[in-house]
Amino acid sequence: MSIIKATPLLPGDVLLEPGDPKIAAGAEGGVFGHASLAVTRLTWMQVGLRAIMLQARPIARYRSGSETFIGFEIDGQALVRRRHAPRTATDVWAEVTSELGRKYASRVKLQQIKDLMPDAIEALAQPLDYVPETDDPLAPGRLCSEACAVVLGLSETLISPGALALTDELMDPPGLVVPHATFIEAHPRSDELAELVNTISRRAAPRLSRALQDCAERLKAGEDIDRDAFFASIEAEFTDTVGANSQLVRQIEALEALILDA
Repeated sequence: MSIIKATPLLPGDVLLEPGDPKIAAGAEGGVFGHASLAVTRLTWMQVGLRAIMLQARPIARYRSGSETFIGFEIDGQALVRRRHAPRTATDVWAEVTSELGRKYASRVKLQQIKDLMPDAIEALAQPLDYVPETDDPLAPGRLCSEACAVVLGLSETLISPGALALTDELMDPPGLVVPHATFIEAHPRSDELAELVNTISRRAAPRLSRALQDCAERLKAGEDIDRDAFFASIEAEFTDTVGANSQLVRQIEALEALILDA
């Protein structure tokens, strides 16, 4: 078990954890199978098989030696990585909002990951029950590590969690991962934070993804679509979504400050 200290986290920090052992074993490094990205210190972008969403970490108080801190647990080994020049909180939020609601990457796309091992390439030669065969051309699905790389603006984005752990474009901020700590108590405001985060996911993801999926279906049906008008409408939808959620984001940041900086 690893405990992640929450207070020193920054928006854009990437958390690598074991996740799916098949994914970890299939790429260079072979340790990490899942990546997620901090949007705020306690709100995380998660890529699931159904869609990209926001998730609040269940926080608690811990003690390590003479130090007491607030954090959250990860099963097994964990690593936090950060851009050498971290992105601003506003930039991270804007990029993550545009990713919400995307589906998981297709099998065809997964085959293009450059750091796959031979066994993984062979496994991807056959259709998989839990991933689509091909991607929506307007809103291609994302691998968890790919979504993190896209938000951070890395030079290589279609990479595995293991590659995120090794890339020179990220560094390892010290002291964020504690291998052993004593649990004291769950934080009393953890559920309140989770409800605010879930509200954002319910508002942001469905509207943007529905608009993209509707256009994709019309294109597949052979309908002639004014693409300039479509992209203008998506930009307007995105702007409206960010604006509608801005109050909730401020509430989340204020609550986090009360929890972590008191």
